Amino acid sequence: MTDFKFKVDEHVRKVGGSYQATGTIKSAFLADDGTARYVFRFDNPPGLLHIFNEGNLEKINKIDPVIVGLTEDQQLQILGIMGELGRMASEGTPGMAIAQVFDDHMRVELLSNEQGMKIKAALGRSGSRTITSAWD
Repeated sequence: MTDFKFKVDEHVRKVGGSYQATGTIKSAFLADDGTARYVFRFDNPPGLLHIFNEGNLEKINKIDPVIVGLTEDQQLQILGIMGELGRMASEGTPGMAIAQVFDDHMRVELLSNEQGMKIKAALGRSGSRTITSAWD
């Protein structure tokens, strides 16, 4: 019997590529080359199925914190916003999420595409940038 990294009915996060999403593992199987594959049902849009390998999925409690370690409640807040961003993007209206974290206090906001573009213009940057400290 094969021991799969993710279990059926486990809630996980799709990572990498051009988008992230949350969903549920509906089935696990071995591909012809012997690698594990998972049938993933998206939370948004509901019911959409896709097959991913282990490299495309991670447990929900494993969000990579950039500056600070996040509590489980903070991770769940961010995942909720990420799910909503996925829904907005699937409807053709991408948005932006902003999280401010101060120790164990956090505020997460979901912005429309128009609001996000105004912030981007105000920052004067046309490319993407990852901020890793307050001094970047």
